[in-house]
Amino acid sequence: MPKDPDSPILPHLKPDELEDRDHEELKLDRQLAACWSGDDFDVERSYNVMQGFAERIFDVMYAAFRKRSGYKDEWVSEIVSLAAFRTITTSLGHIQNGIRKLSLSALSETLEETVRNHLEELENSREPAVPAPPLALTGKQAAAYARAGIDMASASPLLLMAHAAAQESARRGGTTPLTAPKRRIPRSIHSESAAKKLENYLNTKGLTQTEFAIQINVNTKTLYRFRTTGNVGKSVAQVIARAMGVTLEEFISL
Repeated sequence: MPKDPDSPILPHLKPDELEDRDHEELKLDRQLAACWSGDDFDVERSYNVMQGFAERIFDVMYAAFRKRSGYKDEWVSEIVSLAAFRTITTSLGHIQNGIRKLSLSALSETLEETVRNHLEELENSREPAVPAPPLALTGKQAAAYARAGIDMASASPLLLMAHAAAQESARRGGTTPLTAPKRRIPRSIHSESAAKKLENYLNTKGLTQTEFAIQINVNTKTLYRFRTTGNVGKSVAQVIARAMGVTLEEFISL
């Protein structure tokens, strides 16, 4: 049984907040009960249910603790662990009877990873878009553009037009084009080509979405959202790429 992650640094939940959390745990118990069919227990379905409710229990507690006047960022890791722990304790009767030789510590790690991915998606949804870095011109190139009267302000329309003209000239004449600095991969990625690569990988390996999600400890809802929209957090994309045997850059490239 995993150790109770309750820590003195977390304040107590208020009665209404406890009621909200208990309500989610009651629904979790009911949905796990629905995973039984006679003496058979649907393991895949139970994992999906637990992952979904780990996120929901986290949301209730995270929202409650963030309202505290003394809220600290270091509380987050405790809330993540507590959400996983509450999910396991609520599910314990079902999963111990339905899954032989179950490693509770491994399940705890899976649920914590699920909640961390969920938290990252929440933070990415609030994160403002980061502008692309300006094109850098130096030496003779910079002097030539300045003599031509081109505005050198970062990412100005004239500079972008000059860059496009230089690229076209290079294509026709074989000269070296102006290049932008290598861009850092953002925390939130949109890549329909990567989603297609994952689709092809699953078909080639004969894996279902749920099987692959369990294999890499990622919520099936996160994989489904990625496959249908192309949107995914950087950390999840790295996990998927590693499982597929490619680099993150190769995975998200066109």
